[in-house]
Amino acid sequence: MPMPAASTPLSAIMTSPVRCVSPETPLRELAQYLVHAAIGATPVVLHGKPIGIVSKTDVLRRCCQDFGTEAPPPPTPDGGYMADLRPKPTKVAEIMTCDVTYLDADTSISRACALMASEGFHHVVVTANAAVVGIVSSLDVMRWVARCDGHAIPTQSPRRTR
Repeated sequence: MPMPAASTPLSAIMTSPVRCVSPETPLRELAQYLVHAAIGATPVVLHGKPIGIVSKTDVLRRCCQDFGTEAPPPPTPDGGYMADLRPKPTKVAEIMTCDVTYLDADTSISRACALMASEGFHHVVVTANAAVVGIVSSLDVMRWVARCDGHAIPTQSPRRTR
């Protein structure tokens, strides 16, 4: 029996409500939110309309640019380097991805998967009436496929803290 990906809307698997950020959100606040919420990306909204998406990869890319290709920072007293990887103050607008395709909540999972696979996206912002109503990640799609196949997979993964 084929999976109902062509007839199941994104609204069935999207995370909603979704917390959006402003282009003026400080990078530090964004990074703390992404880590605390254990998510990989969040929509960027201006005046109630989606204008982009920002991910953990965008944050890491900015950190790497800030340090350039020179020698790594000196080690911390405990021999580590991570404590020295503090990005310069920055706003979300400077690192977000603006060229984003938004999909309507009634778009099929199949169509979203095709877009994500062809464009290399890991997240898709879901809209209704031009407003953000949710977000779908590649992990959301994998959970849905596993559940369709009869596996006992929770809707969302438990939050991990370290």
